[in-house]
Amino acid sequence: MAMVNFFESKIVMTIYLHRAGFVVLENNGKPLYQGPRESVMAHIRQIMSELNRLGNKEVVFTILNYSTDPMQAGMDRGYFKTHLAALASGSTCTIRVNAGMDTKA
Repeated sequence: MAMVNFFESKIVMTIYLHRAGFVVLENNGKPLYQGPRESVMAHIRQIMSELNRLGNKEVVFTILNYSTDPMQAGMDRGYFKTHLAALASGSTCTIRVNAGMDTKA
């Protein structure tokens, strides 16, 4: 798995929603972490904790649906949007979330 380049002023991460709550987190096209959504969110919290220590950074999350179940994808998208918004409220970094589109690969 790749690592986040903490020296960049803008960090772009993509959250891919797959079947049955399986999620892949990528940074600049390189996988950072994969697993259940709660586990991926815990990893995002760790990354944000490190970034907060380094000062003001812009972090952009894009959430993409690769699931065949639109209901599950909607729940997963809502989960990440809610948790990322809560993370942003207590962060020194600027966090932006793009809901993305249904991509179904």
